[in-house]
Amino acid sequence: AIKILCAQDPSAGSKLLISAITSSNIVLAKQLLGLPGIRVNAHNELGNTSLMLAAGNGHGDIVAQLLSVPDIAVNATARHNQTALMYAASRGHGAIAKQLLEFPGINVNARDSQGKTAFDLFKFTSLADAAVLELFLLKGAATELRKHANTATRIPEGIMKAALINLACKGNIDAIAHAHSLGYSLYVALVAVAEQGNMAAIKILCAQDPSAGSKLLISAITSSN
Repeated sequence: AIKILCAQDPSAGSKLLISAITSSNIVLAKQLLGLPGIRVNAHNELGNTSLMLAAGNGHGDIVAQLLSVPDIAVNATARHNQTALMYAASRGHGAIAKQLLEFPGINVNARDSQGKTAFDLFKFTSLADAAVLELFLLKGAATELRKHANTATRIPEGIMKAALINLACKGNIDAIAHAHSLGYSLYVALVAVAEQGNMAAIKILCAQDPSAGSKLLISAITSSN
């Protein structure tokens, strides 16, 4: 019956999809997404699309299904200029933020009505978020909040360290340079890769942050390394 009604009135089907995602009725949402003619980019009265709602509510399966739709509007904006990536970021849904950051054409530097980007909004709380941070850095994500030292918006050292080590080991120089440009010292990552004996990564980090390299040299001499 749902299939018949949606075929007769696709706009009603799209409205039902938004309602299903809002109420976390995942089974119905998946069924609706399998029907032809469903307008996945339709929005509710607040300008929220199905992708925004799925991202904000933490429904990774639905996000993945929506991202597989050829004409999905991944950068659509709601009433206050929020995007799906901003919804995922502000609510700490790291896995979903990662899905969106890996999507071709994602605009990581879109700003909401308060001038904040998704990078500004993301809640970095666990080491698992290092993978998300890597993607933000790889894409040169813009930020104002993250530049100011000694604030609540500062990325925890352990998470930044994990991201920088991975980036250094992969040779992603631009992403490392971007982290340094935001005011983050590369020393903690430098110590870690030095302990691993990864000279290629050491060379990359020292080139980007000579003061960290000098600090490591003093430490090495002091410890007779």
